[in-house]
Amino acid sequence: MNKYFRKDLFNSTGYKIEQADNLIKVNQNESPFDIPAQLKKDIIEKLLKTSWNLYPDIKYSDLISSASFFYNVDSCALFPARGSNEILYTLFNTFARNNKVIIITEPSYSMYRIMGSMLGIKLKAIPLYKNFSFPVSKIYSASRKNNTGLIILCSPNNPTGNTISESELTEILENSKSFIAIDEAYAEFSDQNFITLTKKYNNLIIIRTMSKALSAAALRIGWIISNPDFISKFRNSFLPYHVDSISATIASELIKSNYFKNVINNVISERTKMYNALSKIKNIKVFNSKSNFFLIEPCNDAFIIFQELKKNGILVRNVSNYHGLSNHLRISVGTSDQNNYLIKTIREIV
Repeated sequence: MNKYFRKDLFNSTGYKIEQADNLIKVNQNESPFDIPAQLKKDIIEKLLKTSWNLYPDIKYSDLISSASFFYNVDSCALFPARGSNEILYTLFNTFARNNKVIIITEPSYSMYRIMGSMLGIKLKAIPLYKNFSFPVSKIYSASRKNNTGLIILCSPNNPTGNTISESELTEILENSKSFIAIDEAYAEFSDQNFITLTKKYNNLIIIRTMSKALSAAALRIGWIISNPDFISKFRNSFLPYHVDSISATIASELIKSNYFKNVINNVISERTKMYNALSKIKNIKVFNSKSNFFLIEPCNDAFIIFQELKKNGILVRNVSNYHGLSNHLRISVGTSDQNNYLIKTIREIV
């Protein structure tokens, strides 16, 4: 059978994640807080009035109107997709034509390499500095030397938790000759917001998601935000009706509510508590984070600690196989009780 497959895809391991059956799940940077039950019931009432026999509104008018108000941009400056991953996949597929190179930094979101492999795209990976800061001049210099179609930067960066500054991003925008996409999946947990820069720089693309701060990972809704001219052309890269009516209705109603403000505030508060507590534990290095997760580097073997945490009912993410990392774990911020138990357990293990 393998003779019918592309060899690189047939032999690829793809994206894999360990299941968290009966475990405290802090391995995927999800929100620890579900949508309030009453809000779910109100939305279900609205879904009962939705015509399931008809195709979605191909313009996604109500959804885009809600999102444009939420992100404070013109409705013609953004477009929805099936999660930020569909946006990334479509960007890769669009900008990598004619043997173009896509520049990424590492360590960063593992799906960039997976998508590059899926599409047979040339990637140019530029290592972050040892403190995980962004090598600004190396990024835009590489974009000039290579046949670059797109630069993708994740900020706050997954899994390191740090951000690129506005001045650093501006330097890249003004000195590169390609489009720059900023993956802002975790921006709501930081003081970062580069959306306003899309009005000044025509080569800037912002990617947002409802999966993290808005507690709606099950919906698979993401946003691409850029200048209206780019959006009007890029939306043609998507298949028609790619966002279903059910998800569009739920997403629109969630955005209109203010439930997520408490979610964001609680996560940030718990993040501060976790950082202070983890920093006091000997034999582990904790990296400050502007996101809803932490990267830690233990003096002991990270895999052993990963296994011990699992034995104690906690599933974290072992990111030691990421490019640029060798002995690190990533831990999502959970509920207060989950975080207290995790801190206590790590202290006992280490």
